[in-house]
Amino acid sequence: MRNLILVLMIATAASDPSMAHAANSELTPAQIERNEACVYKFVRSHFEIPAAKAEALDRGQIKIPTVLYSHKTSLKDFQDMTEKFWNLRPSSYQNYFNFNTNEIFLATEAALYPSPRTQLDVLAHEFTHFLQFLRHDFDLEARHLAEDQDETEAIQIQDLYREAQPCPIN
Repeated sequence: MRNLILVLMIATAASDPSMAHAANSELTPAQIERNEACVYKFVRSHFEIPAAKAEALDRGQIKIPTVLYSHKTSLKDFQDMTEKFWNLRPSSYQNYFNFNTNEIFLATEAALYPSPRTQLDVLAHEFTHFLQFLRHDFDLEARHLAEDQDETEAIQIQDLYREAQPCPIN
């Protein structure tokens, strides 16, 4: 898990802001927030979970994650939250799903997303991790054993989202 986290941190830090797609820079934080439910709905429609868990989600017995955005969270607060989860203190904002608190952290700065990535397809990726954790019955050992497979699946759903562009940007 720590190796994956380190790779994700390096990949984010290595992003070249000059390569950010023009359309990404047009996404305001408000537009990202307005599309949160649409992104979740898309991911859910492309992700198989047992019927009982789907019903529990629909009834609100299982809560979907709260999304914390970098434009609303100071770097210090983000670092404090992340250090508790990762046992290390990142120097910049990172995207991740925290299964301990059922929260997704999303960096909203367009410069962090080289084309063709967008904030919304990365949000789809993180919602996929939530549903995977649900599929694994909130079992950390099962999640750890399937880590590589889960990351591949999250990337596939992220790519599907990017290709479909199902959420209207307004």
